[in-house]
Amino acid sequence: MDETHVFTLTDADGRTHHYEVFAFDLDEGEPILYELASLGVEPLVGMAMTLLGQGEGLDMSVERAFAQIDWAATGRAMRTALRGGNLVHLRRALLKNTIRDSQQLADPAAVNAAYQRNYGEMFLAVWEVIRFNRFFTLSSTGDETTTPKTVMTASGSRADG
Repeated sequence: MDETHVFTLTDADGRTHHYEVFAFDLDEGEPILYELASLGVEPLVGMAMTLLGQGEGLDMSVERAFAQIDWAATGRAMRTALRGGNLVHLRRALLKNTIRDSQQLADPAAVNAAYQRNYGEMFLAVWEVIRFNRFFTLSSTGDETTTPKTVMTASGSRADG
């Protein structure tokens, strides 16, 4: 597995931001894995993969994607996550090894400057860190070909990569 991952995201104002993510070592990543699992995020991952066209290619219609989501399980997982988890702590842990536009996101001031009124980009950056570190690998071999080759922008548009 590559130890770094470079990607770009576009924020809601149309500005492009360059990211570099460094892989977590086991001692850092394993507690994050268990914390994510304890939040009941499996249905949320399923929802994200469905919306990104996982398993059907990127041509799946939004209507069909939404029809395949287990909304009851997703709702329960979201309720559990919002009530029981320390999500700010988890976001900090996930972005600790991430650089955005040459700013280390372990620094709270850099995070505030990056994501104030910019939550969409923050969620996408966190998702990319989760994906890169394979916290929810879809195959036992870790084959990344099961991951959609799509870049989502914070404004909600999609560009095939």
